Amino acid sequence: MAARSRVEDLAQGVLDVLPVTDTIYHHLAFTRPLVDSILRAVRVATPAGRVLVIAPNELLPTVLLELGYKVDLWVVDGLPLSKENLQLASRRGQLDEVLLEPPTQLVDMVILAYGAEAAILEPAELLHSLRRHVREGGYVVLACRQPGDIRRRLRAVLRKLRANVRQDHGYPPSPTWPALQARRLLTRRDLVRAVGGHFRVIGSRYVIDRRAHLTTEALGLGPWLLKQGLHLAKLAVPPFRDCVLVTMVADARARPPSSRSLAGQSETLDVSAEPLLDEVV
Repeated sequence: MAARSRVEDLAQGVLDVLPVTDTIYHHLAFTRPLVDSILRAVRVATPAGRVLVIAPNELLPTVLLELGYKVDLWVVDGLPLSKENLQLASRRGQLDEVLLEPPTQLVDMVILAYGAEAAILEPAELLHSLRRHVREGGYVVLACRQPGDIRRRLRAVLRKLRANVRQDHGYPPSPTWPALQARRLLTRRDLVRAVGGHFRVIGSRYVIDRRAHLTTEALGLGPWLLKQGLHLAKLAVPPFRDCVLVTMVADARARPPSSRSLAGQSETLDVSAEPLLDEVV
């Protein structure tokens, strides 16, 4: 718990001094839970080394630098970053463009949030591509939107009741992350199936990617209670949370998962024809 508190305190301290507008500050604070979870996974996996962050927001690479990591960024078009972070970028472009470029140097860890479900590459192809950039014994940390989050479950119930449910286009919860639209939703089992002989999954858990609401958001009592209730449900029931966070290690001795270990595994959920949840539900 102490280590967790130190990481969270550092992230908040970095956020407090970022030279950003009030609007960006509050959005970064709103989505800091995902940054905290990623940072904890990084610290558990490796205390130092070169980290490649694909499609970063403003906060994550800045905290990694404060923690002493060497940071490389692949910046996705459409998200303004500070001059300091842009100086760390070795690639810029659309997500699929930067993912498909050949490797230039090996890194100790790759971090990708909201990208595995948005890439044109299927999960197995994506991991095969990422493996070319990671040294043997290095790590990949993926944060992926998952189909069991409570808003999606609630909307499924509302659709059965023929309620008029407003469509959401499946973007990350804040414009301070790159606008990567989900082509699919991924479960842990989907990612375990995709590792092939390239990686070995060493950790996975459900995580919350946002606070209950923006502190600057003007809410009536009903919407406020609903948002608080949904957030409490996510805290109490891990499968209701927004994302699955998976850590895997590059291991040449890794074997593809057996059919027995994948028995009962759910398929990747294609969201191209299914509306996602809006901001309230």
